[in-house]
Amino acid sequence: MKALVLAGGLAQIELLKQLKNRGITLFRAGVWKPRTRPGCFEGVGKIGLPWLARVKRELGMCIATEVATAEHVEQALGAGVDLLWIGARTTANPFAVQEIADALRGNDVPVLVKNPVNPDIELWIGAMERLNNAFGIGIIHMQANESRILFPARKNQLDYVTIEKLNNLNKDFNTFIAKLSKVINATKEYTADAKSSFEKICDSIFKSDEEFETYCKSHNIPF
Repeated sequence: MKALVLAGGLAQIELLKQLKNRGITLFRAGVWKPRTRPGCFEGVGKIGLPWLARVKRELGMCIATEVATAEHVEQALGAGVDLLWIGARTTANPFAVQEIADALRGNDVPVLVKNPVNPDIELWIGAMERLNNAFGIGIIHMQANESRILFPARKNQLDYVTIEKLNNLNKDFNTFIAKLSKVINATKEYTADAKSSFEKICDSIFKSDEEFETYCKSHNIPF
């Protein structure tokens, strides 16, 4: 059985230390608070992110905050926020959700999606579909007695729409994709021969595994 994650918020650092000692592992605080009418308190804004970062740094707790725009996403992730949530007012705006989804592309971060202020199952599911389509996030509907997967994660799937656009814009990329396709669909005999040839080239260039590792690290090449 996996450990239960307990979340707490709206507390002073001294109280947070007590909460941590009681098993609280996630601290949530909204630095941006969308409101229905102007003039209401809408949060302190990005100046509150260093406060969250302090909680993470000093107490070792994960931190979470609400986002409503692409700029919020960028600033929150830059501050090391571990979990984001989309509020009830933002969920009701498909354009805002799409903007957030696009900003999250390429980032591996959990996102909670609240049902709209006026509960609307179609808007709620539509928001999650946008997140799933944009960067492959898996969607789990969590309930006290039963949870189920609404949309499976698509971490390793290719973005064919973007690939097609790049193919049309760049002939070199088109050639690269064609060669890559041959490698992906190659037989085992071909890939084994290619691996053997690659190893021979490496052996002739690098004197040791350590030298090869150093080269890869200096050129940001995964090994």
